[in-house]
Amino acid sequence: MKKVVYSLVLLILAIEFTPAFSQSYQWAITTSNSPRSQAVSLRQDQLSNIYLASFTDSSSIRVHSQIEKRDEQQNMIWQLSFPGNVTISDMEINSSGMLIAAGYFQDTMSVDTFFLVNNTGSNTGFICEITTQGMINWLHEINPTGDDFKPEDLFISSNGSMYITSQLSGGTGMNCGFHRLDAIGNILQTEIGANFDNRTFSHILADNNGNVYLSGTCGNMAIFDALTANPSFSYQNFLVKYDSTFTALWILTKEYITFDNNNKICCDGQKLFWVYDESFPTSVDTVKISTVDFNGNELNNFAGPLDIAFFPGVDLAVDSSGNSVLALEAFTRTFLFRYDSQFNMTWQDTLYTRISSFPFYNALVCYDSSFYISSMYISDTLIAENFTLLNPNSGSNFPSDIFICKWGFPQINGVQEVENSSVHLFPNPVSDKLFILSSDNIRYSRFSIYNLLGKEIFRDQYNGDYIPVEEISNGMYILKLNDGTNEQTVKFVRQ
Repeated sequence: MKKVVYSLVLLILAIEFTPAFSQSYQWAITTSNSPRSQAVSLRQDQLSNIYLASFTDSSSIRVHSQIEKRDEQQNMIWQLSFPGNVTISDMEINSSGMLIAAGYFQDTMSVDTFFLVNNTGSNTGFICEITTQGMINWLHEINPTGDDFKPEDLFISSNGSMYITSQLSGGTGMNCGFHRLDAIGNILQTEIGANFDNRTFSHILADNNGNVYLSGTCGNMAIFDALTANPSFSYQNFLVKYDSTFTALWILTKEYITFDNNNKICCDGQKLFWVYDESFPTSVDTVKISTVDFNGNELNNFAGPLDIAFFPGVDLAVDSSGNSVLALEAFTRTFLFRYDSQFNMTWQDTLYTRISSFPFYNALVCYDSSFYISSMYISDTLIAENFTLLNPNSGSNFPSDIFICKWGFPQINGVQEVENSSVHLFPNPVSDKLFILSSDNIRYSRFSIYNLLGKEIFRDQYNGDYIPVEEISNGMYILKLNDGTNEQTVKFVRQ
């Protein structure tokens, strides 16, 4: 995709701003997938090749899934198609550099030289290993119940052990489970709840000692061995730890408004990062991030930077240094926020996709020097800093395609002015008093402060001394200065 330099400023609810200079866009591409395609997983190997897993729907059913591999210059190396009603749920790269993909299918599944038949009458799981050349080493069905079985999240620990979560229904009831697998995808150990446990295991992590950490949502009657959900919450997010015998050790819960998979856990090797929607008690934001130690102690809890949005889609990725990227989908946009290891916001941006749906189908992954995001967009163009993507399906009945963006992590030195060089703010980031220096010697008389959704949160007369910001929450804001004739817009960070 040709790199297009542009000077337009993104318009977000009538407030103009551009991304802060501290984050470097390395590239952005549109994948030219079929309309109604959704990204589900994105991975980078040791040679900086990237793998994207996606599925495509018709107006009523799933029609195929696929995995594509691209080199560091975004050139396509190969595509592997899984035709029919096949859903790839997740994928990981193992220690041998092979790609492991898991998902589920109905009826039959034919890919490469492999052919599977589903005799359950509903969904059944599969898992496969794919070489770096795009050939399948092995592929087989996984289904410990014989009922409807849908693998959801796949994780490979650093010692090579594989784990998956699953949703189940049928003769065994409506429930979920998690499973430990051997190196070729055979189930070695399974945890499945009671016949009706009203819970989901959305995401799974495991350490080299076999301890398992899961996040999900559940009702107030859900049971985790001897542990129970909070009986006061009709619905709730949970974070639970099991030991290597699959015995529940501790559980944390947060009140929620429904029963779904809108949460995520990550780990930097030192602690767990848990993002979720918390509906009650009412606060300035429905999105929360908690850090939790491995003994179940909540170390930190803070509200995300977006004003209240009903059911925003959430995702989180963390690198080994504790830097994190939060992605939110709301208001037909994808909002991106980067935090350092102390949860100071260091960068943010907004991608206008014209998509605001639930669940939030996307692929977000974070490495030490970069992060990637991939998702659907239906806008005719998608602008990511100095890249403009043209939607190849803009004339179709459902004008969607998948984009992939990569950002780098340069050294963070603060945030500077946005559209002009005549106004300088210091210190920036700021904690209490924001000072203004105008190279044009303009005497500004009024100021307004807006959040990035365009909501004015504070205005006052400017006395020429400083602007007090100690009463506003941490985050990035837009300052508008006015002298009755001239107006300047500058971005600053409160921390």
